[in-house]
Amino acid sequence: MITRPRLHSPAVHTCGPTRNGLTLLEVLVSLAIFLGSLVGLGQLIYTGSRAATRAQLQTQAILRCESKLSELVAGFETLQATDATPFDDDQLWSWSVDYLESPHVDLLSIEVRVTHKNSVTDDINAAYAIQRMLRDPQLYLDAAAEEAEAEAEAE
Repeated sequence: MITRPRLHSPAVHTCGPTRNGLTLLEVLVSLAIFLGSLVGLGQLIYTGSRAATRAQLQTQAILRCESKLSELVAGFETLQATDATPFDDDQLWSWSVDYLESPHVDLLSIEVRVTHKNSVTDDINAAYAIQRMLRDPQLYLDAAAEEAEAEAEAE
């Protein structure tokens, strides 16, 4: 008995060769996606580091401004208008004092401004200003002079 070979055997696949790997196009597409995500992550890191530096400079500007205002109120610095006076510890930081219009005769309205300049481009990296009303120190001097005169006349 002669048997004919079966043309469509269930165990034999005639659809073509089986795929054991990735094509070159798939590798290139996945590499492009990976590199694009690396560029995005690099930009995020750069933006985050710039924001952290900016926040650090702004915090230091606030602290320096409050410190200089405290020195002026305590009398360690003279109450006179100054323009861009550098700090002793860092020449990139400068401070200035301005007198503003005061609504009262016996009060001084002062503004202390602190700025940080870039060492390369002279652009301002950080700035902060505080305004405060102070009693005019000349009033104390006038009252002390009047009291000394009154004591001198009493003697």
